[in-house]
Amino acid sequence: MLKIGVTGNIGSGKTTICSIFEQFGWVVYNSDEKAKWLMNNNDVLKKQIIRLLGKDSYQSTGQLNRPYIAKKVFNDKELLKKLNHIVHPAVKDDFNKWCIEKKNWKYLVKESALIYEAQLHNELDVVVVVATNIEITINRIIKRDGLTRSQVLQKLNTQLPIEEKMKLADYVIINENQKDFLKNTLEVYRNIKLNYD
Repeated sequence: MLKIGVTGNIGSGKTTICSIFEQFGWVVYNSDEKAKWLMNNNDVLKKQIIRLLGKDSYQSTGQLNRPYIAKKVFNDKELLKKLNHIVHPAVKDDFNKWCIEKKNWKYLVKESALIYEAQLHNELDVVVVVATNIEITINRIIKRDGLTRSQVLQKLNTQLPIEEKMKLADYVIINENQKDFLKNTLEVYRNIKLNYD
């Protein structure tokens, strides 16, 4: 079993890379989606979030009040760090359980924007960083999420600079034009297979 991390800053194309890896027959764990699910469904985690951020963290339906939480942590790095310290261990436990369930698969992929920030790279065999020019990243997120430029920059400032992630990576995929992006992805896939089969 080989555990492969796919990371990069928001808007870099991590999910696209992972969907390609899935087409190649690898199985993918999406940390962001799982974190959202756990925050809505894990009772212990919900209590911890309410204790940290208040009862308005959840709507009357019991679902996470995302706009409220985003507003609370957006300009408060210390509060965001505390929230991450609650959520990351829950996601880590869930990922470990998922790995046990997928024990018959040879290649397991963990998609996460915060592999280095949360020190998750120590538990992975290989880390692939998806990198994009900062202006391309900003424009993608503005278009995708309807945010302002300053909001995008604030989000990016909570993550390790992409240049630092690239230095730490085992493999880097540049995602700036489709032709080179697909070629680079295929090269990384082949290299991993060659080195670990």
